[in-house]
Amino acid sequence: MYSYCSAAYLFSFNPLIFYFQNAVKSCKQVSKNISEMSKELEAIGQVTNVGELPGKLQEVEEAKVEVENQLLERVSKFGCSDHLM
Repeated sequence: MYSYCSAAYLFSFNPLIFYFQNAVKSCKQVSKNISEMSKELEAIGQVTNVGELPGKLQEVEEAKVEVENQLLERVSKFGCSDHLM
């Protein structure tokens, strides 16, 4: 018999859980990329005008948070959000 959150059990339940879990995990890399972009933008701002880019970067961060929250909500419906990390 499978444990409640075993991979085989989840796959038999709904294979989409793996897609959602992988998408949530990829949000960590997206966060790192946004952080790097912010640092680069700050450095560029020291030598030239960056215009609307800081605002655009903020919009990207907000969109990332919104998508991540939606993904976490969907994964939690499967009852195994503790296996995301």
